[in-house]
Amino acid sequence: MDLDSIKSIVEKSKEQYDKSIRWGFCTLLALMFFHLFVFSPFLKAEKKLAEVQVILARLPAQQEAVLALSAALTELADIPEKALNKHMDTMFKSLRSDFRRLSSWLRYLKSDAAVATQQDWQQGQGGQNHKPQMMAQMMLMPQNTGSDARVNISASQMGDISLRGTAANLPDFNSLQQALPQHMAKHNNMPFVRFEQKMAATPALIAEIRNTDNISALRSLLAPEIETKLIKPYFVELNKLWQRQILPSMQQQEKNILKKMATYKFSTDDIGYAGFSQMKHLLATTSQKAAQIRFQRPEKRFWWLSVEGKSSSLQAIKINVQKKLNPRGQLKSIRSQLLTRAAALRDDEKQLQAKILTLKKNFSKIIESRSSNIPFVGKPLAGIPMALLPFVEHFPLIVAISLSILFGFYVWYFSEFRSALEMSKKNNAAHPMVVWYQRRLSGSLLNILPLPAPIAFFVAGSFIWLFLGQYQLAQSLSMSFWWLFFESASAMLIITASAYYACFCMKKSQKNEVC
Repeated sequence: MDLDSIKSIVEKSKEQYDKSIRWGFCTLLALMFFHLFVFSPFLKAEKKLAEVQVILARLPAQQEAVLALSAALTELADIPEKALNKHMDTMFKSLRSDFRRLSSWLRYLKSDAAVATQQDWQQGQGGQNHKPQMMAQMMLMPQNTGSDARVNISASQMGDISLRGTAANLPDFNSLQQALPQHMAKHNNMPFVRFEQKMAATPALIAEIRNTDNISALRSLLAPEIETKLIKPYFVELNKLWQRQILPSMQQQEKNILKKMATYKFSTDDIGYAGFSQMKHLLATTSQKAAQIRFQRPEKRFWWLSVEGKSSSLQAIKINVQKKLNPRGQLKSIRSQLLTRAAALRDDEKQLQAKILTLKKNFSKIIESRSSNIPFVGKPLAGIPMALLPFVEHFPLIVAISLSILFGFYVWYFSEFRSALEMSKKNNAAHPMVVWYQRRLSGSLLNILPLPAPIAFFVAGSFIWLFLGQYQLAQSLSMSFWWLFFESASAMLIITASAYYACFCMKKSQKNEVC
């Protein structure tokens, strides 16, 4: 064979060999680029989108649970509110009635008929012809106004609570009642003598009242008696009402809420979990606060002197309790936080869907514009629409096939190039270029091992890449285990076959044969 023919064969085989290396590196870089900038972001977005959609799928049930618990906690707050509204209304009316009778009693004690009436009662005689004289200055004048302000307290479903004292264990005062004038003996159909019994006024106190003409002094004199004998029993009864009726009702409602909470299952990933935990804490703190409540008389002096004073003081007591036990503000904040988180998740869902759609569109554009440049299979694929999802799902298998084909071509052209050099060497081709090839490649191509390092590197690198891709798929997409196993086994088989073919070609090339 002449020198020009040998030169042509060597140059052509060298060109094919270089071309296989170039396409191998280009394809390898393209696959790595796709893995880093398309495959991984797509799977990450799909995984995040799946998580968001799972949370959003559970959102209606969570919202229903939060609203149900919110309503139950509101009902818990309504129990003391309604009971106090009812009781404070009754208490306000009873206080007004007591103070009206107190005014009548004081007027009677200051009258000229009081002494004779008392003597007649002690002697068992009547005194119906005496007429009381009104004081010039009334100690409790605001109590007799016809347009008294009333406490704005709503009705309650609890039973009517009477705090008035009874005369069951006291002497019979019928004789005293008969000795009083008719308009004085009864006030609002209440026996007048029972009020004197309620005050339990001693003769010394009655004497001081009769001898005191100064209104301020009279108020100071009666204030301890009023606080102790009129006001204190109402608050004692109010505390009993709280401990015996209101608090047990609240505790029963708390048990019902806890049972209801036990039926709801919230995971830490759920957007309703934070609100659910806050409601549990709110229920516990409400229970503790309710158990610690004790009603005390207002500290303001003479708060009971006017209708407005009694109304505002009782209203303040009720409002103070409502502030401690009313969860409406916190419940509103919990519901608002839940809606905010839900809106944020829906925004995340839209952004992830837009990101996935963008990746799909970009992939389709790249495939359409570059498919004709892909060697061997580019032109047949040019007319086939390529979707991103199937490409991603089978990416490890595609990597295995692509690398195996490229490595097979590389080994094939390597074998041809080596055979051409051996042929030129046997024919003593002295062309400078051929000699340069022989010298340059004598170590890497002519003295080759049966299982060289490139084949081992190819197999190890391909397996690592394959397992990485399959792991990402298993973590991100809801694919069948057996399908992933089948694809992994197929990819490993293809890579192994390619490596075996490479070894076969290497051995053939050692014998100066073309595989």
